[in-house]
Amino acid sequence: MKYFLLVLFVLSYNFIIACSVVCGIPSKFDTKNYILEGKVIGYVGNFKKSDISGEFSGLVVKVTKTIYAPQPVKTFNLFRFGLGSMCEDTGTPKEYLMKEVPLGSYITVIGNFMEFKEIEGLNIRNYVCTEQATFYSKIKEKSNFSFEKDRIREINIRKKVQAYQKENSGSYYELYEHFAREDQPEIPNEKKFPHLFQAYLELLAIHKTKDEKQRFEILQDLIWFHYISDKRFIDEQDINEDMKAELKLKFEEIQKEWAYY
Repeated sequence: MKYFLLVLFVLSYNFIIACSVVCGIPSKFDTKNYILEGKVIGYVGNFKKSDISGEFSGLVVKVTKTIYAPQPVKTFNLFRFGLGSMCEDTGTPKEYLMKEVPLGSYITVIGNFMEFKEIEGLNIRNYVCTEQATFYSKIKEKSNFSFEKDRIREINIRKKVQAYQKENSGSYYELYEHFAREDQPEIPNEKKFPHLFQAYLELLAIHKTKDEKQRFEILQDLIWFHYISDKRFIDEQDINEDMKAELKLKFEEIQKEWAYY
């Protein structure tokens, strides 16, 4: 069973219906996933499909690095979809895609097989949380990355914002951005390290290891990830009950402090 990969809820206000998506990660690594790095060598489309709003196109990608694949992959067609106001899939027209992702661009993608008989070859689609599953650069795993350190850093920034607001006025968002830049100089978007990518690498590591202690050690860090908001995630893990109980206690502490700030 998977939790938090996708939660859809519909909000209505003044007769306008909007779609909101809360993204997350599965409790276990999905062996149908592809995690690939490649170079854009062409485009396919435009196409039309009854369950897709508008025309859509795809990138033709030559694989330069396979992080995980259910089958050998040399090239693939990548289709990236967004969400419309009614939670329908929306396509990306070829003209726009060519400007956004020029030939020769490198991408790293987390995606699933897409059934699409209109075009030959392996077709992959990103998850519905579009930008968080397709990264337009080569990504290297950060060996020193820690979800715990990253979350504590964010909590500290929130504390600074609250302390400032007690004595002064100001937009929470603007203050947060100010203290975040003060804590860590602004980094261009293309240089930022995607946390979702790291989370999938950790899920993959949990899937690959046969050592229960190693799975537990990875999970000790992973439960700090803000996309994990329910301790049922822990129940699904292949570790003993004592380990689960210890993780749950820590998880509850994390959630309480996070909710406070």
